[in-house]
Amino acid sequence: MANPIPVTVFTSFDDDEVNRLVRRLRGDQDGQRVHAIVPRPSRKRLFTRADPTMSFTNARTKVLGKGCACCTVRADLMTKIERVAKAGETDHIVLHAARSEDLVVLAKTFSVADRRGAVLSEVATLESLVVLVNPSSLQSSLNSAHARTYLDKLLMADLLVLNDEEGAEQRDLEQARQILAALNPAAKCILASELHTEWKELRGFTLETAQRRTELEGLFENPSDTGTSSTQFVFEARTPFHPARLGDLIERLAPMVLRARGQFWVATRPDLIGRLDIGGGTIGLEVPGPWWSAVPTSEHPKGAEFREYLESASVPPFGDRRQQIAVVGIGLRSEQLRADFTHCLLTDEELSDPDCWSSFSDPFDWPSASS
Repeated sequence: MANPIPVTVFTSFDDDEVNRLVRRLRGDQDGQRVHAIVPRPSRKRLFTRADPTMSFTNARTKVLGKGCACCTVRADLMTKIERVAKAGETDHIVLHAARSEDLVVLAKTFSVADRRGAVLSEVATLESLVVLVNPSSLQSSLNSAHARTYLDKLLMADLLVLNDEEGAEQRDLEQARQILAALNPAAKCILASELHTEWKELRGFTLETAQRRTELEGLFENPSDTGTSSTQFVFEARTPFHPARLGDLIERLAPMVLRARGQFWVATRPDLIGRLDIGGGTIGLEVPGPWWSAVPTSEHPKGAEFREYLESASVPPFGDRRQQIAVVGIGLRSEQLRADFTHCLLTDEELSDPDCWSSFSDPFDWPSASS
């Protein structure tokens, strides 16, 4: 096949909404033959008439390559998309990814070779990820039990579509625009009523770029403050936090922010990295390990690359220990956030007496010294 068929993935927090949209897009679209692939219904529909413009599939994962998790793919989609592409009767494929879909696994389905050494991208390429957003329920979705999964979908998307076709109020539309602009300024945001041609023109989706927006480093790349609307703020410092003051701030921020992620250190546990992840009103805290400055030199990785990293990351007297926290929200002011985080740092008087650091009140659940 000379030109692989482009594939556009549609997903949403509401499977029924995106299913209706994908079904509507199938057929002849301005001279382009569009084929829809949707999850097989869990119950029989009123009619099951064969439709050459639509296929059903049941999600089925498979581990290829050397058997590692990074080679997990959607085996059902490999077969289904290859069959549709080779039939030669389709110019574009639209794919409904269910709310529970792992988009990373889906995207890797196009790039991981199967047992024959064939790669799906030879016949079909993933060109765009579209997330359909219900403006009236967006806020509640971001405060639900599935908020973190939904946030990652919004961050990975290159097109965000506001569903304005079911009586959405202007106030909800404007608030949703602000939230989406704060979360993913790189994505284009349009109304569903404008979708007719926009989705077919998007090209160049890459999993690496999409994943980076969901990861820690991606949140630090484009901090911005747009006054009283959307804010992307990054706090960086080298001085340790006072654990009690930081704990109080995190509790206050949790219900106010859309997302907050980063790494930090506190005076009571200066050797340990603290990792923060706030989303959906819930607080996630974990300890991935020690700072390299707290690890004996004899246990450091060998090689020039690590030495260069440690040299660039280290600043006396605290080595590579640092505060680096990104906050995304609506109606927040960078100046106030900066003042709040700065207040959590040790004062000059507290810094001058490290022997007292261990006596500070500490609300965090750190691992024991023996673990």
